Amino acid sequence: MKRIILLATLCLSLGLGETLSYDEIKKLAKEATKSFLEEYQPKEKPTLIISNIKNTAEIDIDLLTLSLAGDIRKSGKYNLLNTKETMIKNVRGMRDDEEYNPETVIEKGELLVPNISLSGEVSKQTVNGKTSYLLLLTLTDIKTGVLLWDRDILFTQDNNIQDNKSPIQAQPVNTPTPYKPNFALLAQQEKAQENPAKKEKERTSFFLLGIEGGAGAGLESSLAYFGDVKVGYTYKPTSWFALSLYGLYEFHSHPSNKDEHDDDKDSKKTKSSSKDDEDQDTKHSDFYQGIGAGTKIKLSVLYASAAFVYDLKQTSLDYLLGTGFTFSLGIVDLSIGARYTYAPKQQVKNQFSGVIGLDFRI
Repeated sequence: MKRIILLATLCLSLGLGETLSYDEIKKLAKEATKSFLEEYQPKEKPTLIISNIKNTAEIDIDLLTLSLAGDIRKSGKYNLLNTKETMIKNVRGMRDDEEYNPETVIEKGELLVPNISLSGEVSKQTVNGKTSYLLLLTLTDIKTGVLLWDRDILFTQDNNIQDNKSPIQAQPVNTPTPYKPNFALLAQQEKAQENPAKKEKERTSFFLLGIEGGAGAGLESSLAYFGDVKVGYTYKPTSWFALSLYGLYEFHSHPSNKDEHDDDKDSKKTKSSSKDDEDQDTKHSDFYQGIGAGTKIKLSVLYASAAFVYDLKQTSLDYLLGTGFTFSLGIVDLSIGARYTYAPKQQVKNQFSGVIGLDFRI
Protein backbone atom coordinates (compact mmCIF):
# COMPACT_ATOMS: atom_id res chain seq x y z
CA MET A 1 0.00 0.00 0.00
CA LYS A 2 2.83 2.40 0.89
CA ARG A 3 4.54 1.62 -2.41
CA ILE A 4 1.34 2.51 -4.32
CA ILE A 5 1.05 5.89 -2.49
CA LEU A 6 4.74 6.69 -3.12
CA LEU A 7 4.41 5.82 -6.81
CA ALA A 8 1.29 7.98 -7.14
CA THR A 9 3.06 10.92 -5.49
CA LEU A 10 6.03 10.59 -7.86
CA CYS A 11 3.73 10.47 -10.88
CA LEU A 12 1.86 13.55 -9.66
CA SER A 13 5.15 15.43 -9.24
CA LEU A 14 6.25 14.56 -12.76
CA GLY A 15 2.90 15.59 -14.21
CA LEU A 16 2.49 18.95 -12.46
CA GLY A 17 6.12 20.07 -12.22
CA GLU A 18 7.78 21.83 -9.35
CA THR A 19 6.89 25.21 -7.97
CA LEU A 20 9.42 28.05 -7.95
CA SER A 21 12.00 28.04 -5.19
CA TYR A 22 12.89 30.98 -2.94
CA ASP A 23 15.84 32.02 -5.12
CA GLU A 24 13.81 31.71 -8.31
CA ILE A 25 11.01 33.90 -6.95
CA LYS A 26 13.60 36.52 -5.93
CA LYS A 27 15.06 36.43 -9.46
CA LEU A 28 11.57 36.74 -10.96
CA ALA A 29 10.84 39.80 -8.80
CA LYS A 30 14.19 41.39 -9.61
CA GLU A 31 13.66 40.96 -13.36
CA ALA A 32 10.15 42.46 -13.11
CA THR A 33 11.38 45.41 -11.02
CA LYS A 34 14.23 46.10 -13.45
CA SER A 35 11.81 46.33 -16.38
CA PHE A 36 9.44 48.55 -14.39
CA LEU A 37 12.10 51.02 -13.23
CA GLU A 38 13.76 51.26 -16.65
CA GLU A 39 10.61 51.62 -18.75
CA TYR A 40 8.43 53.89 -16.56
CA GLN A 41 9.96 57.20 -15.47
CA PRO A 42 7.63 59.37 -13.32
CA LYS A 43 8.02 63.16 -13.42
CA GLU A 44 7.54 63.47 -9.65
CA LYS A 45 7.78 61.03 -6.73
CA PRO A 46 4.35 59.32 -6.72
CA THR A 47 2.74 57.26 -3.97
CA LEU A 48 2.54 53.62 -5.09
CA ILE A 49 0.47 50.75 -3.75
CA ILE A 50 1.00 47.12 -4.78
CA SER A 51 -2.54 45.79 -4.99
CA ASN A 52 -3.76 42.28 -5.69
CA ILE A 53 -1.49 39.97 -7.69
CA LYS A 54 -3.58 37.01 -8.80
CA ASN A 55 -1.83 33.67 -8.28
CA THR A 56 -2.78 30.72 -10.49
CA ALA A 57 0.73 29.23 -10.53
CA GLU A 58 0.66 28.07 -6.89
CA ILE A 59 3.84 29.92 -5.98
CA ASP A 60 4.58 31.87 -2.80
CA ILE A 61 2.79 35.06 -3.84
CA ASP A 62 3.58 36.85 -0.55
CA LEU A 63 7.30 36.36 -1.16
CA LEU A 64 6.94 37.69 -4.71
CA THR A 65 5.01 40.76 -3.51
CA LEU A 66 7.48 41.56 -0.75
CA SER A 67 10.42 41.13 -3.14
CA LEU A 68 8.81 43.52 -5.64
CA ALA A 69 8.12 46.04 -2.87
CA GLY A 70 11.66 45.82 -1.53
CA ASP A 71 13.32 46.32 -4.90
CA ILE A 72 11.03 49.24 -5.79
CA ARG A 73 11.58 50.90 -2.40
CA LYS A 74 15.38 50.69 -2.77
CA SER A 75 15.16 52.68 -6.02
CA GLY A 76 13.99 55.75 -4.05
CA LYS A 77 11.66 56.82 -6.88
CA TYR A 78 8.36 56.04 -5.13
CA ASN A 79 6.55 56.45 -1.82
CA LEU A 80 5.55 52.84 -1.23
CA LEU A 81 2.52 52.10 0.96
CA ASN A 82 2.39 49.00 3.22
CA THR A 83 -1.01 47.34 2.83
CA LYS A 84 -0.14 44.32 4.98
CA GLU A 85 0.39 46.21 8.22
CA THR A 86 -2.84 45.86 10.24
CA MET A 87 -1.34 47.70 13.21
CA ILE A 88 -1.81 50.97 11.29
CA LYS A 89 -5.58 50.69 11.60
CA ASN A 90 -5.39 49.33 15.13
CA VAL A 91 -3.35 52.29 16.39
CA ARG A 92 -5.79 54.78 14.86
CA GLY A 93 -8.62 52.99 16.68
CA MET A 94 -7.06 54.07 19.97
CA ARG A 95 -8.11 57.72 19.55
CA ASP A 96 -11.32 57.24 21.54
CA ASP A 97 -9.70 55.15 24.29
CA GLU A 98 -9.12 57.31 27.36
CA GLU A 99 -6.42 54.94 28.61
CA TYR A 100 -3.95 56.34 26.09
CA ASN A 101 -2.17 59.69 26.23
CA PRO A 102 -3.91 61.87 23.58
CA GLU A 103 -0.62 63.63 22.79
CA THR A 104 0.87 60.35 21.56
CA VAL A 105 -2.16 59.29 19.51
CA ILE A 106 -1.76 59.84 15.77
CA GLU A 107 -4.05 62.61 14.50
CA LYS A 108 -6.41 62.30 11.58
CA GLY A 109 -5.33 63.21 8.08
CA GLU A 110 -1.78 61.80 8.25
CA LEU A 111 -2.13 58.76 5.96
CA LEU A 112 -1.04 59.18 2.34
CA VAL A 113 -3.45 58.26 -0.45
CA PRO A 114 -1.88 56.32 -3.34
CA ASN A 115 -2.17 57.78 -6.81
CA ILE A 116 -0.84 54.80 -8.81
CA SER A 117 -1.46 51.07 -8.37
CA LEU A 118 0.69 48.11 -9.44
CA SER A 119 -1.25 44.88 -9.96
CA GLY A 120 -0.75 41.65 -11.86
CA GLU A 121 -1.14 37.91 -12.31
CA VAL A 122 1.14 34.87 -12.24
CA SER A 123 0.28 31.77 -14.27
CA LYS A 124 2.13 28.67 -15.43
CA GLN A 125 2.02 26.04 -18.15
CA THR A 126 3.97 22.79 -18.60
CA VAL A 127 4.82 21.66 -22.14
CA ASN A 128 7.16 18.75 -23.01
CA GLY A 129 8.48 18.54 -19.48
CA LYS A 130 9.23 22.28 -19.19
CA THR A 131 7.26 24.60 -16.95
CA SER A 132 6.79 28.24 -18.02
CA TYR A 133 5.79 30.99 -15.61
CA LEU A 134 4.14 34.10 -17.02
CA LEU A 135 4.13 37.27 -14.91
CA LEU A 136 1.84 40.06 -16.09
CA LEU A 137 2.17 43.48 -14.41
CA THR A 138 0.08 46.61 -15.02
CA LEU A 139 0.46 50.12 -13.60
CA THR A 140 -2.73 52.20 -13.35
CA ASP A 141 -3.43 55.84 -12.52
CA ILE A 142 -5.95 55.55 -9.68
CA LYS A 143 -7.48 58.99 -10.29
CA THR A 144 -8.14 58.62 -14.02
CA GLY A 145 -7.98 54.85 -14.54
CA VAL A 146 -5.44 55.34 -17.33
CA LEU A 147 -3.06 52.43 -17.97
CA LEU A 148 0.41 53.91 -17.50
CA TRP A 149 2.59 50.86 -18.08
CA ASP A 150 2.34 47.08 -18.61
CA ARG A 151 4.77 44.22 -19.06
CA ASP A 152 4.66 40.45 -19.73
CA ILE A 153 7.68 38.45 -18.54
CA LEU A 154 8.00 34.73 -19.35
CA PHE A 155 10.22 32.43 -17.29
CA THR A 156 11.02 28.85 -18.22
CA GLN A 157 12.31 26.11 -15.91
CA ASP A 158 13.49 22.56 -16.72
CA ASN A 159 11.03 20.18 -15.06
CA ASN A 160 13.69 17.73 -13.88
CA ILE A 161 13.16 16.24 -10.41
CA GLN A 162 16.90 15.67 -10.14
CA ASP A 163 17.82 19.28 -10.72
CA ASN A 164 16.06 21.71 -8.41
CA LYS A 165 18.46 24.59 -9.18
CA SER A 166 17.94 24.83 -12.90
CA PRO A 167 18.65 28.34 -14.17
CA ILE A 168 15.88 30.82 -15.00
CA GLN A 169 15.88 32.58 -18.37
CA ALA A 170 13.88 35.74 -18.83
CA GLN A 171 12.16 36.12 -22.19
CA PRO A 172 10.04 39.24 -22.93
CA VAL A 173 6.77 38.40 -24.67
CA ASN A 174 6.51 40.63 -27.74
CA THR A 175 6.06 43.74 -25.66
CA PRO A 176 6.86 46.87 -27.68
CA THR A 177 9.95 48.70 -26.51
CA PRO A 178 9.06 52.15 -25.13
CA TYR A 179 9.80 54.96 -27.53
CA LYS A 180 12.98 56.89 -26.74
CA PRO A 181 13.37 59.87 -29.07
CA ASN A 182 16.76 60.51 -30.66
CA PHE A 183 16.99 64.28 -30.23
CA ALA A 184 20.17 64.61 -32.31
CA LEU A 185 18.53 62.82 -35.27
CA LEU A 186 15.36 64.91 -34.94
CA ALA A 187 17.43 68.10 -35.01
CA GLN A 188 19.21 66.96 -38.19
CA GLN A 189 15.90 66.09 -39.86
CA GLU A 190 14.37 69.41 -38.89
CA LYS A 191 17.38 71.29 -40.25
CA ALA A 192 17.21 69.35 -43.54
CA GLN A 193 13.53 70.27 -43.97
CA GLU A 194 13.91 73.98 -43.22
CA ASN A 195 12.07 76.25 -45.64
CA PRO A 196 13.74 79.21 -47.41
CA ALA A 197 12.05 81.72 -45.09
CA LYS A 198 13.69 80.15 -42.03
CA LYS A 199 17.08 80.06 -43.72
CA GLU A 200 16.68 83.78 -44.48
CA LYS A 201 16.44 84.50 -40.74
CA GLU A 202 19.80 82.83 -40.18
CA ARG A 203 21.68 85.30 -42.41
CA THR A 204 24.38 87.37 -40.76
CA SER A 205 25.11 89.94 -43.52
CA PHE A 206 22.59 92.54 -44.64
CA PHE A 207 22.34 95.62 -46.87
CA LEU A 208 21.44 98.61 -44.67
CA LEU A 209 19.08 101.43 -45.65
CA GLY A 210 18.18 103.89 -42.91
CA ILE A 211 16.44 107.18 -42.29
CA GLU A 212 16.78 109.35 -39.20
CA GLY A 213 15.51 112.68 -38.00
CA GLY A 214 15.40 114.87 -34.96
CA ALA A 215 15.39 118.32 -33.43
CA GLY A 216 17.39 120.10 -30.74
CA ALA A 217 19.29 123.15 -29.75
CA GLY A 218 22.41 124.41 -28.04
CA LEU A 219 22.54 126.52 -24.91
CA GLU A 220 21.06 130.01 -25.54
CA SER A 221 20.30 129.13 -29.16
CA SER A 222 17.19 128.66 -31.27
CA LEU A 223 15.66 125.33 -32.29
CA ALA A 224 17.28 123.41 -35.13
CA TYR A 225 16.35 120.22 -36.98
CA PHE A 226 18.09 117.63 -39.12
CA GLY A 227 17.45 114.60 -41.32
CA ASP A 228 19.76 111.74 -42.43
CA VAL A 229 19.71 109.08 -45.11
CA LYS A 230 22.08 106.14 -44.49
CA VAL A 231 23.28 103.42 -46.84
CA GLY A 232 25.69 100.69 -45.76
CA TYR A 233 26.28 97.19 -44.38
CA THR A 234 25.13 95.39 -41.21
CA TYR A 235 26.74 92.33 -39.63
CA LYS A 236 24.32 90.56 -37.24
CA PRO A 237 25.71 87.21 -35.94
CA THR A 238 23.18 86.94 -33.07
CA SER A 239 19.78 88.35 -32.17
CA TRP A 240 21.27 90.69 -29.54
CA PHE A 241 24.37 92.05 -31.32
CA ALA A 242 24.77 93.96 -34.59
CA LEU A 243 27.50 96.14 -36.13
CA SER A 244 26.69 98.61 -38.92
CA LEU A 245 28.98 100.67 -41.18
CA TYR A 246 27.38 103.26 -43.43
CA GLY A 247 27.74 106.40 -45.48
CA LEU A 248 25.23 109.20 -44.97
CA TYR A 249 23.77 112.36 -46.45
CA GLU A 250 22.52 114.98 -43.97
CA PHE A 251 20.62 118.22 -44.21
CA HIS A 252 20.26 120.41 -41.14
CA SER A 253 19.53 123.91 -39.94
CA HIS A 254 22.11 125.10 -37.50
CA PRO A 255 20.91 127.41 -34.68
CA SER A 256 22.27 130.90 -34.25
CA ASN A 257 23.17 132.46 -30.90
CA LYS A 258 20.40 134.79 -29.66
CA ASP A 259 22.86 137.28 -28.22
CA GLU A 260 24.24 138.04 -31.66
CA HIS A 261 20.93 139.59 -32.75
CA ASP A 262 20.36 141.86 -29.75
CA ASP A 263 22.36 144.76 -31.20
CA ASP A 264 20.57 144.41 -34.49
CA LYS A 265 17.21 144.59 -32.77
CA ASP A 266 18.16 147.75 -30.82
CA SER A 267 19.39 149.62 -33.93
CA LYS A 268 16.10 149.04 -35.76
CA LYS A 269 14.18 150.24 -32.68
CA THR A 270 11.27 147.97 -33.49
CA LYS A 271 8.86 146.70 -30.94
CA SER A 272 7.98 143.08 -31.39
CA SER A 273 6.42 140.35 -29.31
CA SER A 274 8.21 137.23 -28.09
CA LYS A 275 6.75 135.40 -31.08
CA ASP A 276 8.37 137.90 -33.44
CA ASP A 277 11.69 137.32 -31.69
CA GLU A 278 11.42 133.62 -32.25
CA ASP A 279 10.62 134.18 -35.92
CA GLN A 280 13.69 136.42 -36.26
CA ASP A 281 15.87 133.74 -34.60
CA THR A 282 14.54 131.16 -37.02
CA LYS A 283 15.41 133.42 -39.95
CA HIS A 284 18.99 133.50 -38.76
CA SER A 285 19.21 129.70 -38.63
CA ASP A 286 21.14 128.70 -41.72
CA PHE A 287 20.51 125.58 -43.83
CA TYR A 288 23.42 123.21 -44.46
CA GLN A 289 24.09 119.97 -46.30
CA GLY A 290 26.79 117.41 -45.75
CA ILE A 291 28.03 113.92 -46.51
CA GLY A 292 29.85 111.57 -44.16
CA ALA A 293 30.21 108.10 -42.69
CA GLY A 294 29.58 106.39 -39.39
CA THR A 295 29.19 103.22 -37.36
CA LYS A 296 26.51 101.87 -35.03
CA ILE A 297 26.71 99.09 -32.44
CA LYS A 298 23.63 97.34 -31.06
CA LEU A 299 23.73 95.41 -27.76
CA SER A 300 20.34 93.93 -26.86
CA VAL A 301 18.00 96.95 -26.67
CA LEU A 302 20.79 99.57 -26.42
CA TYR A 303 22.74 101.24 -29.20
CA ALA A 304 25.69 103.60 -29.56
CA SER A 305 26.72 105.44 -32.71
CA ALA A 306 29.51 107.69 -33.93
CA ALA A 307 29.82 109.55 -37.23
CA PHE A 308 31.32 112.59 -38.98
CA VAL A 309 29.75 114.87 -41.58
CA TYR A 310 31.63 117.08 -44.03
CA ASP A 311 29.70 120.32 -44.18
CA LEU A 312 29.54 121.37 -47.86
CA LYS A 313 28.86 125.01 -46.99
CA GLN A 314 31.34 125.56 -44.19
CA THR A 315 33.86 123.08 -45.67
CA SER A 316 34.39 121.67 -42.21
CA LEU A 317 33.82 118.46 -40.30
CA ASP A 318 31.01 118.05 -37.77
CA TYR A 319 31.22 115.18 -35.28
CA LEU A 320 28.16 113.21 -34.13
CA LEU A 321 27.73 110.91 -31.10
CA GLY A 322 24.47 109.11 -30.31
CA THR A 323 22.99 106.63 -27.86
CA GLY A 324 19.56 105.29 -26.90
CA PHE A 325 17.23 102.32 -27.26
CA THR A 326 16.60 100.14 -30.29
CA PHE A 327 13.76 97.67 -30.89
CA SER A 328 13.72 94.93 -33.56
CA LEU A 329 10.52 94.74 -35.64
CA GLY A 330 11.34 91.93 -38.07
CA ILE A 331 13.72 93.32 -40.67
CA VAL A 332 13.37 96.84 -39.23
CA ASP A 333 15.07 98.34 -36.17
CA LEU A 334 13.35 101.30 -34.51
CA SER A 335 15.78 103.59 -32.66
CA ILE A 336 14.87 106.28 -30.13
CA GLY A 337 17.63 108.23 -28.42
CA ALA A 338 19.71 111.38 -28.18
CA ARG A 339 22.54 112.91 -30.27
CA TYR A 340 25.36 115.29 -29.50
CA THR A 341 26.76 117.38 -32.38
CA TYR A 342 30.11 119.17 -32.24
CA ALA A 343 30.48 121.73 -35.06
CA PRO A 344 33.77 123.62 -34.56
CA LYS A 345 33.16 126.24 -37.33
CA GLN A 346 29.55 127.03 -36.42
CA GLN A 347 28.42 129.83 -34.15
CA VAL A 348 26.85 127.25 -31.82
CA LYS A 349 29.47 124.53 -31.54
CA ASN A 350 27.62 122.17 -29.20
CA GLN A 351 24.14 120.95 -29.92
CA PHE A 352 21.91 118.30 -28.26
CA SER A 353 19.02 116.69 -30.14
CA GLY A 354 16.35 114.05 -29.76
CA VAL A 355 16.53 111.36 -32.47
CA ILE A 356 14.18 108.79 -33.97
CA GLY A 357 15.14 106.52 -36.86
CA LEU A 358 14.41 103.36 -38.83
CA ASP A 359 17.08 100.92 -40.09
CA PHE A 360 15.99 98.43 -42.75
CA ARG A 361 18.02 95.19 -43.15
CA ILE A 362 17.63 93.93 -46.70
